[in-house]
Amino acid sequence: MNVTITPSSVGGTARAPPSKSYTHRAILAAGYADEATVRDALWSADTQAT
Repeated sequence: MNVTITPSSVGGTARAPPSKSYTHRAILAAGYADEATVRDALWSADTQAT
């Protein structure tokens, strides 16, 4: 089997309800992106540490 892998990009917007767990995940996921912004995050001592 021959497989060809080509680079691609993904774009868009995701809106989630305020949640400490979602905020942690969003911050971590944004860290893997070249350009990403986390808006309206739930700020707490835990998420600020992340």
